[in-house]
Amino acid sequence: MFKSTQASPKRYSNWQRFALALLLIVSNYATVVMAGAAPAVDTQPAFPIRAAFYYPWFPEAWNQQGFNPFTNYTPSLGFYDGGTQAVIKQQITAMQYGGIQSGIASWWGQGTKTDSRISALLQAAAGNSFRWSLYYEQESLADPSVAQLTNDLTYIRDHYGNDPSFLRIGGRFVVFVYADGIDGCGMVDRWKQANTVGAYLVLKVFSGYRTCTSQPDGWHQYSPAVAADSQKGYSYAIAPGFWQKGLSVRLARDLTRWNQNVRDMVASGAPFQLIATFNEWGEGTSVESALEWASISGYGAYLDALHNNGNPTTQPTTQPTQVPSTATSLPTLIPPTATSLPTLVPSTATVLPTQVQPTATAISVQATPTTLLPASPTLPASPTTAPTMAATSVTSTDPVIAAAGDIACDPADGSFNGGNGTANNCRQKAVSDLLVGNNLAAVLTLGDTQYEDATLTKFQQSFDPSWGRVKNIIRPAVGNHEYLTSGAAAYYSYFGAAAGDPLKGYYSYDIGTWHIIALNSNCSQVGGCGVGSPQEQWLKTDLAAHSNTCTLAYWHHPRFSSGEHGNSASYDAFWKALYAAGADIVLNGHDHDYERFAPQNPSGAADPSGIQQFVVGTGGKNHYALTAVQPNSVVRNTDTYGVLKLTLHPTSYDWQFVPESGKTFTDSGNLKCRVAAPTGATPLPTTTQSPTPVSAPASTQTAAPTSVPAFTQTAVGTNVPPPASTQASTTGTLTFTPGSDAYVTAAIPNTNYGASKQFRVDASPIVNGYLIFNVQGLNGTIASATLRVFANSASSTGCKAYSVADTTWNEMSITYNTAPPLGNAGGSSGAFPGGVWITMDVTSLVTGNGVIGLAITGLNATAISLASRESGANVPQLVITTR
Repeated sequence: MFKSTQASPKRYSNWQRFALALLLIVSNYATVVMAGAAPAVDTQPAFPIRAAFYYPWFPEAWNQQGFNPFTNYTPSLGFYDGGTQAVIKQQITAMQYGGIQSGIASWWGQGTKTDSRISALLQAAAGNSFRWSLYYEQESLADPSVAQLTNDLTYIRDHYGNDPSFLRIGGRFVVFVYADGIDGCGMVDRWKQANTVGAYLVLKVFSGYRTCTSQPDGWHQYSPAVAADSQKGYSYAIAPGFWQKGLSVRLARDLTRWNQNVRDMVASGAPFQLIATFNEWGEGTSVESALEWASISGYGAYLDALHNNGNPTTQPTTQPTQVPSTATSLPTLIPPTATSLPTLVPSTATVLPTQVQPTATAISVQATPTTLLPASPTLPASPTTAPTMAATSVTSTDPVIAAAGDIACDPADGSFNGGNGTANNCRQKAVSDLLVGNNLAAVLTLGDTQYEDATLTKFQQSFDPSWGRVKNIIRPAVGNHEYLTSGAAAYYSYFGAAAGDPLKGYYSYDIGTWHIIALNSNCSQVGGCGVGSPQEQWLKTDLAAHSNTCTLAYWHHPRFSSGEHGNSASYDAFWKALYAAGADIVLNGHDHDYERFAPQNPSGAADPSGIQQFVVGTGGKNHYALTAVQPNSVVRNTDTYGVLKLTLHPTSYDWQFVPESGKTFTDSGNLKCRVAAPTGATPLPTTTQSPTPVSAPASTQTAAPTSVPAFTQTAVGTNVPPPASTQASTTGTLTFTPGSDAYVTAAIPNTNYGASKQFRVDASPIVNGYLIFNVQGLNGTIASATLRVFANSASSTGCKAYSVADTTWNEMSITYNTAPPLGNAGGSSGAFPGGVWITMDVTSLVTGNGVIGLAITGLNATAISLASRESGANVPQLVITTR
């Protein structure tokens, strides 16, 4: 019996495709022969192939499950649109920097959003050695039929598989396939039957996969919550971490562990060496650069490790070419394109340098400023005099830098005035005029660059039009106000690679013959500042690695200060390491004044061979009054904004305080660079001298507390609503929630924050939280009263409770200027991590039934975020037990 020769439509269609493909091949060959050229070569990577799982579903995936953004991290490219060529090309460049040869793009089927992005991925890789593959995701949801799989494979081949930028092995287009937890050998059978189109299939492993009769071309594991996985002979997969938004951490990030994982992966020699993932931001598995792990290369620490094959000491050798994205929400790209920044110097050496012995000299206070920056009338620096000495001869080509901190006002500040400020406050524009066009080698910002909470929008509205005019030469140090935005994310975004690693905030570099060190004095953010802390150990290593004759260090909070905040022993370890290594200058901000100390040792005792410290909190925000004048403080001023200009000679330096236009205060002099303390030196003496009272100039402001921008929130209720309690009984334990709560800040003293879902507390500067409870139903003697508050952020010292006698304030109108005074002190919380309930004993502050007013204050210079009653689930509680 003869079968009909009429082909089915499906078979006819397949023959048509085959004939067309054959025609194209013959046509191409004929064209090549006629042109006298060799046939085109399909250039593809050879095994081992390093590939990363990639997700083309942005910007849609930023908004999921009630979170926007749906991630715990901040991508260095911002919350980008992954459909744009500019973003894709940047990502391809980043992957190639990390030695990644192929991206495995998530694909959810024909006509889906991910399908619509594949052509753009291939287009972005055109002319490049980078290759794309697909990750077939639908196998994770069900068991697609053989017919559906054949149809999908045919679609992939015809639409993408023959593209020059698609990954092929032996001429066969590569498809990775996900699998669910119950898949088995039957899955392999289905795919084997369906693969009639010559795909190179790499299936996800399952228990017993090696024993299946049918076998694909390769196997892989996708398990991003596992640090490393080896499927010997097939693949080796590694993951940097796993922290899905809204859930707890499943795999903690650890760069030391990651470097080892990379080394192990390379050593495995596995055909497929897989990274999970390049950019799955929702699950927190990305190796793409984020502010939290940005690096000087611009590609981030995890891609740096891949670039170095797990060798953490190898420095990046290339700089990325950033392509501006069309996404409107992107922050400043990392790294910035400025070319005039000083070259960073690696600090891996451990040999202590031999210091050059300086010639003994004395200090001179000069009356006439030099003219590199705008000149101003000259006045004596201070009634305090200093020893005189001969100046050092110099050349005019030595680099000049300028420094100041505490700079740009919040645009919501009443003195902002469109960025021009008033006569006494918000002078950031006037001070920045001293910097523009003066051929400076660098500008050192000494922290609190943008008030009040340093969001990216405020940077763009206030700092950028003023000091941002010299952004390409700014080398910033981070202050406490920057961390009022979580992780100082906007600060690291705005300054990019110039600010150092966002997980550290400390770094070093050279200018001329000088070694310059920027430190992070927000100790709780970087694992401490004390002896043995990571930062202190890094500082010692960095100092030992650099044999420069002259060294300058700067950070935000001063070790010694006559200003509002006074001395802080938190930075004693910094001083001891710098003193021992022969450092010359320390610059700080935080106190909004200018102060110069005579050379001194780490104990604050006068030492002609010691370090000279300057406090330069004069960048423009406002001024503070002096408190107790410290020993060795020789020059002080509290009414002039300006910058400290330093001319860095090979073995000495000149300093000059340059005031804003129209002001006359100045201070200038010069010193030789010093030498390291001798090995085995006797313990440093402690100073016993008492400060000499000095009349300080009038201050225009007495406090500048931390602040947080107002939140948009509907006003809540009346001042004292009925109490809420956990039980109706009148004895035992009752829990009350506040009828009102709000925080106030002296930095913006006329602004109300009563509608906020959080309230801040901070001791330096001052931010206080106020609460009112309507206590009713108590019967018996109060055995204990505990104030419970949910802490959104961590604190190394905690906070403290106080009574407030005046309870007539209103939640929606209270401000710093109208807030009632604090009364008696209650208990304190002690140190705590973020995301926990904290308690304070207020038994002595609660006397019985009635309206109870309480306040919460901070105990150090790090602001704390607490949940307010508007937060919903984490409402503050007053828990009272009677007996």
